[in-house]
Amino acid sequence: MKKTPFALSLSVFLGLALSACQPHKVPVDQGNYLRLDQIGQVKKGQTKRQVEALLGKPILDTSLDPKHWIYVYSLKDGSKLVNYRTIIEFNDNDEVSKVQVVN
Repeated sequence: MKKTPFALSLSVFLGLALSACQPHKVPVDQGNYLRLDQIGQVKKGQTKRQVEALLGKPILDTSLDPKHWIYVYSLKDGSKLVNYRTIIEFNDNDEVSKVQVVN
């Protein structure tokens, strides 16, 4: 069977085009996304209610350690995984004593 120049060109083009294709991976994010300006609004002496109004509830259950609220955010983009943690520490009066950002 004799191939026409058009069919041959089409076969070569499709072969090259398909060999360059890679599946598109959608970035997946989970947790509490907090901007630095939001975190910066949390000040020592604020109550848990005030922190919740600014940042929302933390995604991790802190019933075992109510003196620490841990906000976690993860972003997976392809093979790269980025984790951010914001830890709010409270004193015995349930007021902010320390704010820490870890990534």
